[in-house]
Amino acid sequence: MDLIQHSEDIEILDMIKKNDSKGWEALYDKYSNSVFGIICQITRDKKLAEEIIINYFSEIPKNPGPLLAGQNLHISIILQTFIFTITELKMKNIKIVPANISSLPGALKILLKENRAEVAA
Repeated sequence: MDLIQHSEDIEILDMIKKNDSKGWEALYDKYSNSVFGIICQITRDKKLAEEIIINYFSEIPKNPGPLLAGQNLHISIILQTFIFTITELKMKNIKIVPANISSLPGALKILLKENRAEVAA
């Protein structure tokens, strides 16, 4: 991550910590395409992905802690998007197709395995 991008993320996080709505707008503007891409990759359903992204950006302001806890905003967004999407699919009783996540980064695949283990327990 370059210094300019990192500075921009710090500014976004500072605004969010101050409960400034411009921080949430900046977060959406900067990361909504990445978030939508991840959700589409997992769901392979554009309409469902649109529903999930709306829910995601509606819910994260209610509990920004996990987002603010990370040291890298981009990575935090990716991880939170993955977790949120998997949770949404489970709540809707939609089966997660392993082939849909085969090209996702390894860390996300590990999270999915841990998530499945928690559900089985």
